[in-house]
Amino acid sequence: MIYLIGDSHTQSFGDNFKTIWLAAPTAYQNIKKINEIDNELNLLNINKDVDYLFFSFGEIDVRCHLGFISENDNRSSDDVISECLNRYSTFLDYYINNGYKVGVYGAVPSGTYNGLNGNRRLSYKTHIERNKLTELFNQQLKNICENKNILFKSIFYEIADKDNYSDYFSADRNHLNGGKFKTNDSGVNCEVLLNDLFKDLL
Repeated sequence: MIYLIGDSHTQSFGDNFKTIWLAAPTAYQNIKKINEIDNELNLLNINKDVDYLFFSFGEIDVRCHLGFISENDNRSSDDVISECLNRYSTFLDYYINNGYKVGVYGAVPSGTYNGLNGNRRLSYKTHIERNKLTELFNQQLKNICENKNILFKSIFYEIADKDNYSDYFSADRNHLNGGKFKTNDSGVNCEVLLNDLFKDLL
């Protein structure tokens, strides 16, 4: 079994996955979610020899935080992202050290919604600028995962350069159109793409 744990983007996955959706978590602050996650995991019959915990964090960081911090503090994007991912790395170490098989689902491409978000924070610029940050975020995150021998899965490049970019997103223009967000008629079904991404583990 694959357990997807993290932000609302876990809900784009279908019934082949068990999802644990946390309330607006970020990669920067996910350490504060450890007790909540552990309480959820204790209710499940997880086989640490075969089951995977895949963590989904980062899209909220990119959309609502990292670009603004970089500009306001006059810091490079790489520097701000590195600070964020150093904290994410510590979070991952906790679960590795507790004997879990750990994987990471990279931050998804940014949707085209550019207004005020449910957390009362503005989206950073447009999805084009956000995706430049998302790409940097995922590149650094992939390097961390490779150094820790953690599986890294990403759908970013399956979507980011497509001419029909917006077709991959649900009606809210934020979440991929799979799982609970299967709400458009474009013919694109991201749940199929996600199943294919994880087919070697299903």
